[in-house]
Amino acid sequence: MPKRFIYIFNPEADYALAEYKESYTPPAAVVKLRKNLALDQLRYARPEDFLLLLDNPSDFTEVSDDRLIIPEKAKSFFRKIAHEAEDFEIRPWNWTPDLVGRMRRWGCPEVLLPTKEHLDLIRRLSDRATTIDFNRELNRNLEKKGLGLHASPLPMVFEDEDKAIEWKKSSDKVFFKYPWSSSGRGVLSADESISDQKLRQWLSGGIRRQGHIMGELFFEDKNLDFATEWEMRDGKANFLGISLFYASADGHYLNNDIRPQREIRKKIMESAKDFSFDFILTQKEALEKIAGDYSGFVGIDMMADGEGRIRGGVELNFRLTMGIAALLEESRGISADSAHPATKILILGNGNVGSHLANAFFLSGIDVELHSSRSQDYSLDGISHVIIAVKDDAIPEVASAVSAKIKNLRDGKAPIVVHTSGSISISCLEEILPEGVPYGVFYPMQTFTRGVSMNYSSIPFLLEASNSETFRNLREIALLISETAIEADSSVRASYHIGAVLTCNFANHLCSLASDFLSSKGLDFKILMPLLEQTIAKLMTSTPQESQTGPASRGDLTVVDYHLDKLEMYPHIREIYSLLSNSIHEYSKSKK
Repeated sequence: MPKRFIYIFNPEADYALAEYKESYTPPAAVVKLRKNLALDQLRYARPEDFLLLLDNPSDFTEVSDDRLIIPEKAKSFFRKIAHEAEDFEIRPWNWTPDLVGRMRRWGCPEVLLPTKEHLDLIRRLSDRATTIDFNRELNRNLEKKGLGLHASPLPMVFEDEDKAIEWKKSSDKVFFKYPWSSSGRGVLSADESISDQKLRQWLSGGIRRQGHIMGELFFEDKNLDFATEWEMRDGKANFLGISLFYASADGHYLNNDIRPQREIRKKIMESAKDFSFDFILTQKEALEKIAGDYSGFVGIDMMADGEGRIRGGVELNFRLTMGIAALLEESRGISADSAHPATKILILGNGNVGSHLANAFFLSGIDVELHSSRSQDYSLDGISHVIIAVKDDAIPEVASAVSAKIKNLRDGKAPIVVHTSGSISISCLEEILPEGVPYGVFYPMQTFTRGVSMNYSSIPFLLEASNSETFRNLREIALLISETAIEADSSVRASYHIGAVLTCNFANHLCSLASDFLSSKGLDFKILMPLLEQTIAKLMTSTPQESQTGPASRGDLTVVDYHLDKLEMYPHIREIYSLLSNSIHEYSKSKK
């Protein structure tokens, strides 16, 4: 049975973590914010959830909702649920010592409260200095994967204002930040106009109160603020979605974009070319590396500049955020118009095909998980489609593992299972999967290279399914990312696959041979690029037969023989050149 949540809005959490005392009193401005926005939490609370208020109801306009728990009723509420406490979970904006103390005074069962060790972990992770470890790990993984993305500069930590002031002189503009603050509070934008006296006063005050100060380089030409949102359980980070928000020039939070996920992702991808599903997976790895046993929400703030470059970890908020609140609300269908709320795709195989399909679905606003073909660390609960994107000879093994997991599904609702091969029959899945499980083929007829961007909408998908209903479903899913999805049985698919090998793989191999030959002569293969581009361009308006040129097509066998002589020292290339020239010559004669 799913847990029932008890939400608490305590926006003072970051400053309370800095004080780290049970007797913390928030500033009047923060208390006012808490009172003004407390009831907004009802927008994402489910009918079975509750909202525990920290202020008296007289501070609010009249409202009647059975989900509200006012302070004077808190003790009786916790007594009432004591025997079923494990069926509940408290979700504050963040846990702090003062909130834990208040909960204990109200008789909250200990099972619902964080341990001292977890509270210490929350405080440590909530320090903005955590971004240093995160960005270091993120940059290392991005470089290891060879994604060609720009590394994010590491923030600085200062425990002495003189060193901070000296560092500032190296740049026209920097940001200084308190370690524990949020929403742009505790942030100083420092450029040449700020006086040394004002800067020293601000720095010394922050260091005295919180122990150190963070320093960050100004991000030139910033045009976008956005964040990936997560929930962590048992050391694993679960991706919730993306939020798009707006901030002032000096870094103060203004508001969140409330459009649906699909529109937000489209907007971000238009402005941040470096952002992709691969990048999210790399963030996930870095987050799990630094977060230890933390359980709870995490928001990773990012920026993009005018050229689409991103800073991947500007701030890490180990708490509930406005962006996460919007996603919780959207998942309830209140403010969002998700066309496919029940679609969640699991892709097994994180190579070229799998990584690109994951990116394509992600950009379309579809929930997607990507695992290696050997991974067993996945669940089919809530999965609507399983795409097996592996080498042909590995399909039976991966399908067998999926079959075993289907048999153990708690709700018995099996996903549609497909493979992406152009040459393997649909029957291989029928022979392996349990009876009644829908299956099919989801073949994208395109060449994929990981890290190389492409226009997914132009990819033709050749589909085959176990029944007409499953085919309609696969076609609907394919059309979310492509403009072309056609039915093609094994025979048709194999024919297209042969054509694809001839036009793509063989042509690319000939380019490899040409590159090797020219390199051996000290010549540059890239000189041929305009020729290749024109060859493809002609095929868009003419048939291949009409576009054929060259000495063999013209019957100029003297030139062919001359080339063969030049290739005497390259027997493998010479053999292929001779074979293809003969084929072109005979083909051209037959068409006259």
